Amino acid sequence: MKRLIFFLAVVLLFQTSQAQNGWFSKTTFPGTPRAGAAGFVIGNDIYVGAGFKIDTPQINIYLNDFWKYNIPTDTWSPIDSLPVNYGLGNACSFAINGKGYVFGGIADSMGQFINPHVWEYDTSTSQWLQKNDVPFNPEFNNPSFAIDNYGYVNLPNLFYNSIYKYDPSVDIWTLMTDTFASNVLWSIYGSSSISDSTKGYVFGGTGASVSNCQWFDQIFSFNSNTNIWSFNSPPIHFDTCYSNGFLFLIDSAFYMGNGSANPSGNWWGTYYDRIFKYNLSDSTLTQLTSFPFGQSTASNYFTIDNCGYLICGAGGMNGNRTLLFCPDSLTSVNEINYPDLISISPNPVLSNFHIQSIQPVSKIVIYNFMLQSVFNFNANESKQLEFNIANFDSGIYFIQIISGSFNTSVIKKLIKL
Repeated sequence: MKRLIFFLAVVLLFQTSQAQNGWFSKTTFPGTPRAGAAGFVIGNDIYVGAGFKIDTPQINIYLNDFWKYNIPTDTWSPIDSLPVNYGLGNACSFAINGKGYVFGGIADSMGQFINPHVWEYDTSTSQWLQKNDVPFNPEFNNPSFAIDNYGYVNLPNLFYNSIYKYDPSVDIWTLMTDTFASNVLWSIYGSSSISDSTKGYVFGGTGASVSNCQWFDQIFSFNSNTNIWSFNSPPIHFDTCYSNGFLFLIDSAFYMGNGSANPSGNWWGTYYDRIFKYNLSDSTLTQLTSFPFGQSTASNYFTIDNCGYLICGAGGMNGNRTLLFCPDSLTSVNEINYPDLISISPNPVLSNFHIQSIQPVSKIVIYNFMLQSVFNFNANESKQLEFNIANFDSGIYFIQIISGSFNTSVIKKLIKL
């Protein structure tokens, strides 16, 4: 009876999380609360570190410790610190071929030294290796992303704009020339950036013209196959200033929000809690409900398996929150029951459960609470199926039942005792 009550409480907690527009709290970041950290994703792990202490935003207390978050187990663990003398804030970072890279950023106790060094983290050795310094004047708080086997960084300037491409196989940076970028992308300190398999995307940012706080209110993309930049969205007006927000790319839609209104592109100042969705398929823009944890800025953000992760950051993020965001997913839609067509019993289940369907079933997929597929089964158009999940961990699972007779997949929640 106690076990059943416990899992009913889990269901209530899940439903409460759903009321927060797809946001779920995960294990708290155990390091010093911070903003403006560096971060990258390798495999099932998120790496976050360095940055500023959030309780002293303008006293320049920088950090150099680094941490690894394992997604399947929802656990944090320390790794070797970044080998810099005074810590590092607002550095650029990305991952290429299973290795992480950190470069640029503010790097001394007075906040006056901009780091020219490039550091590579190798998961096979769990160590940082210094690479060749960047061949340009280093910057901080700039958009950077990786596509395929290369990394990209955009360096703004009042009179010109530079885009550099990094090839880690030969440890060489190459200056790229693009008329659109050199004429348009010149005010992007503190912008948000992300990439998919062929394109990099940048949104927001201020800094080159601080007197009028000019900033970008459209998403623009870089096509790595053609080396061409272009605009992707209608204007998204936060304010006359906007920087240091998050940017997710999930199921052909952008989700962007939070951020700060500092005209110099720094993370301290006035924060936002607004969130927008831009759908790439039909170019529609929608303002969603406010960020449920309050006004926040300068978080690390990552898109993984059609969900977003938001980590650390100032304001409502408290410098140490770990959040999972899953919009329009199995967790954010109502359960499709089809009670007259499909039944699952028993539920909750300890070991064996049965699926009975009026229509033939072609495939069964079981997802865990983190939306990771943990079981796939070809049902061969069966109408009655039995499964044993005695070796599954206790918790909430989602069963996707696929049949050519249904207009949509049937989704059922299952509680494993």
